[in-house]
Order: sequence, then structure tokens, then C-alpha cells
Amino acid sequence: MSLNSDILLFQAAVVGVALVGGLYPALVAAVAGMLLLNFYFTPPTGTFTVYGAESMLQLAVFVVVGITVSTIVDVTARRGREAARARADAQVLSTLAGDILRGDGGDARRAGAVRCTASWNASARRTRARP
Repeated sequence: MSLNSDILLFQAAVVGVALVGGLYPALVAAVAGMLLLNFYFTPPTGTFTVYGAESMLQLAVFVVVGITVSTIVDVTARRGREAARARADAQVLSTLAGDILRGDGGDARRAGAVRCTASWNASARRTRARP
């Protein structure tokens, strides 16, 4: 196999780690993959020395693509979680509005739903504040 084929296999592994583990494990996988590719597949093998601009460029592109894909997967997953929370909030608020307009249900049920929605929003703010 050529270095290009090896890079594609390692890149697929980095994408898999990004999907399963998130941003930081994928960043570690990208750097570790670059080091493994360098040590085992670029001439001279068995050292971390790279001879040739082409091999250096291939390894650099591997790391840049790995970091980019990891970041995109992390942002997409985070936005998916935010969308799910927003969808749940909208459902609760829609139910509350319907109950109020129909005059159904008690104040205790509405108060409980509002408390639940408020706790979801507070949890979402705490989650977004974390790096």
C-alpha cells in the first residue's frame, strides 16, 4: 500500500473517533495518527525524520483535515443537542398555551411544566458555558 492509502485509512479512524468520542479524543487521534504514519510509513521508516517535501505536506494535510473534521463533528453534535432542547421547550410551551386558551388543567400542572422548562434552560446555559 502507498502512503496515500495509509493516510486515508488513518483519516477514517480519526473521523470514527470524532463521531464516537468528540473533539478532544479526535484531536489526540489526529496527532497520534500523524506520528504513527511518520514513524511507520514515511521513509526512512522507524524514525520521526521526514525526507521530502511531499511526505511533509501529506502529513500536514492529514493533521489539518483531522482537526477540521473533528471540530465540525463536535459543533454539529452540540447544535443537535441544542435543537433537541429547543424542540422540547417548544412542545411544553405549546401545551401550556393550549391549556391556557382552553381553560383546561390546573395551575399546579402549568407551574410544574414551567419549572421543568426553566430547569432545562438553566441546564442548557450551564452546558454552553463549559468549554
